Amino acid sequence: MKNDQDYFSEYFTLCEFFLQKRAILEKLWERVRKSTCEGEYWKDLGELKRFDAFLREEEVIFWRDVENARKNGAKFFFDDFSHENELGLFEKKAVLFLLYTNLFHPVCGWQVNELVAMVDTEPSWDSKLRFHKALCAESPLFKRNILILKPRTSGSHHDADIVLNPAMRSALVEFMSGKNIEIPTAGKDDPLQETGNLREPEYGMDDVVLPQKIKDDVLFHIDSWKGGMGDLGIEEKIKKGRGAAFLFYGPPGTGKSMLADAIARHLGKKILQVAMPQITDKLFGETEKNIANLFTTAKARNAVICFDEADSLLYSRQRMEHERDIAFVNVMLQEIERFEGVLCLTTNFDTALDPALERRVSLKIKFTPPDQALRPGIWRAHIPSKVTIAADVDFNELGQKFVMSGGYIKNAVMNALRRLAQEKRTSITMEDLLFGARMEQDGMFLKENKQPMGFAGRV
Repeated sequence: MKNDQDYFSEYFTLCEFFLQKRAILEKLWERVRKSTCEGEYWKDLGELKRFDAFLREEEVIFWRDVENARKNGAKFFFDDFSHENELGLFEKKAVLFLLYTNLFHPVCGWQVNELVAMVDTEPSWDSKLRFHKALCAESPLFKRNILILKPRTSGSHHDADIVLNPAMRSALVEFMSGKNIEIPTAGKDDPLQETGNLREPEYGMDDVVLPQKIKDDVLFHIDSWKGGMGDLGIEEKIKKGRGAAFLFYGPPGTGKSMLADAIARHLGKKILQVAMPQITDKLFGETEKNIANLFTTAKARNAVICFDEADSLLYSRQRMEHERDIAFVNVMLQEIERFEGVLCLTTNFDTALDPALERRVSLKIKFTPPDQALRPGIWRAHIPSKVTIAADVDFNELGQKFVMSGGYIKNAVMNALRRLAQEKRTSITMEDLLFGARMEQDGMFLKENKQPMGFAGRV
């Protein structure tokens, strides 16, 4: 073995044997289903064991050749790729097999049990358990977006195939075609980014300035969900709606998306943020597939879902004219009810939502502009730690003088910080904050600031 071409060529030959093994496995599975585990079953089982022994020997030869070639100075792209992405032997085998079947066979994805049964050749149960661990949601393969879950178009809701990330496949194919490419690593060109933004949460509960009652209600729901509810056997009686679904509604800039972020951080999870344009598709049926893929991926990545502008995603079906739009809302409602994780829906127009959503929501919270008691805390919360607060700054006066929601206060503070940056200062004064607040107030969409649209508004 001298180069990458040899590497892929020799392992793909092994992959062809793995596929041949599938025929033996299917015969065994069929005999088990029909309860005919007698003479023919044991004959097929013996054939499977002999085939696995042959494959183990061939694999030992392959990995030994790789190691010897490396000792002699050879470098192999896929080994460097695996090292960069912290992949062990089981993960490497899974990726190579999925790449092979994706390129040379019509089957692009496999369920976990199928994949383990074909690619694992060791006789011990320990090996199979380790292979299952390599394919779980917490493994590097999923955390680094090398593999994704793709819902099946038929079958039960929980049916999903493990597939090679299309972006990862494209990168590997480009390399195999002779192009000099950068080694693909976590998060690069993740197809999920087309339908949702998976990221680390930016805010914690202490960053969100809201009435304590709201925080207490939210924490009650997520802490009980995170805690011992699974030990109560609720799945015996409650088949759907076991997740925690929140609806946050109210004017813009009042902290709805920020609270969703804080919930994810409190639970130690990533947040999958989604807006309507990211999941709609002009092709018939593709939008519904995108929705199903989002929920499946959120489960695999152990993420909190946040749907912004939920009114555009769950608009009342009573006001719709097109069957396609009604079908879209139907799928959304079904997925929400089946989802067993944490879901946040935010909207400025709760009256536009479909009435069927109400019973699927665990907690509905109305967000109102912060009152005078809360506004000082919001002003203070937006001052960066590297900025010194001058002695003359009076947050209570700011909260009393400017009736603004959190989003507008943030903009006002940004205006003040721009002034500091321009003047190369690190201490913020009351005058800076008054300057920022007045600038923001002049630009707010207040009734007294609005002008007629079009030619009528011109002087």
